[in-house]
Amino acid sequence: MPINIDDMTVYSLAEIADLTGISVQTIRGYVRRGILKGVKVGTRFYVNEKDVKYIFEAGTHEPVRKEGKKKTNRK
Repeated sequence: MPINIDDMTVYSLAEIADLTGISVQTIRGYVRRGILKGVKVGTRFYVNEKDVKYIFEAGTHEPVRKEGKKKTNRK
């Protein structure tokens, strides 16, 4: 459940993962790399609703994973 403080709404990383369908590990990585701005309170990270919206507007600029070459059995 998001936390509302005055006119600000913040989400835990798990809540963002549930809302977006992105794994908690990926969300945590975005926070670590500064793609998503997070604030640590105690042992948990929280992200402002505006920052969550921004990631959908601007994108993460993460490279799309390309399929690697298929290995062939050479004899």
